Amino acid sequence: MFPDATLSLYAGGVTSWRIMPQEGASSSITEFDYYHEVETGSKEFEYYFRFSRTVALEDLELVERAQINLNFGIYTERLLNPDQENDYQTQVLDTCSAQFEKEWEQDTSWSAQPSLS
Repeated sequence: MFPDATLSLYAGGVTSWRIMPQEGASSSITEFDYYHEVETGSKEFEYYFRFSRTVALEDLELVERAQINLNFGIYTERLLNPDQENDYQTQVLDTCSAQFEKEWEQDTSWSAQPSLS
């Protein structure tokens, strides 16, 4: 069940996680990187760090429980649970694409504008 990596975008910051399974399906190592537009140690960064760390720990518990359910055959492997998360990925893509287009139109100062064709 282990994903290779996750990328979370927050206001002013980005968190990346790399999840590396160890021997067997019962353990893994997760590495976290935190990037924020303000200096490390600032009050704003510490708030961001605590928030994203809380989310990470909540996600860890969910992943561990899901792995147990997979091991017992309660869940079957899929990209997402079709009963609980139907069309979720499409909604995320549409929302992110709309925001990107909005920001693209407002800010033409990007140093490299990729070709969308």
